[in-house]
Amino acid sequence: MISDAQIEANRRNALKSTGPKTERGKERSRLNALRHGMTAKQLVVSHEDFGDFARFGAELRAALAPGDALEEQLVESIVMTSWRLRRAWRTEAATIQLETRRADARDRIKVAAIPATWAGSDLERASRHEAALQRLLQRAYAMLERRQAQRARAAKLLKGTEVD
Repeated sequence: MISDAQIEANRRNALKSTGPKTERGKERSRLNALRHGMTAKQLVVSHEDFGDFARFGAELRAALAPGDALEEQLVESIVMTSWRLRRAWRTEAATIQLETRRADARDRIKVAAIPATWAGSDLERASRHEAALQRLLQRAYAMLERRQAQRARAAKLLKGTEVD
């Protein structure tokens, strides 16, 4: 049980901790919970360019050519999942580079021996995220292909029943 004196001491100490004062400090502390961006609430995180995302999305939409609202939703899912998957790959590469530099500076050991030391690391978490994203992407592509094939069959049937 906490004593009244301890509670009062905690309150006094809390008054001393007022958080960041400068705009730069406030901006930085806002991102304290962001580690790799794999589960970010925002699709385009601070170190990414929204213009790159927009171009990427437009290219995928043009290539996949959604024909109705349902296909558009599937394409949107493909765009977002693909963007996150690209982030997973960049995160993995950055983690490997960082761990290689740390290990090299620490022990000057061979790069081939480094992955054995990463169990439970950021790399392992990134790999799990990547696998989940790959499954989501495969499902969305499969659903889109089925939907587009159904639409094409329906259009063919309608065309075959039309009178010339």
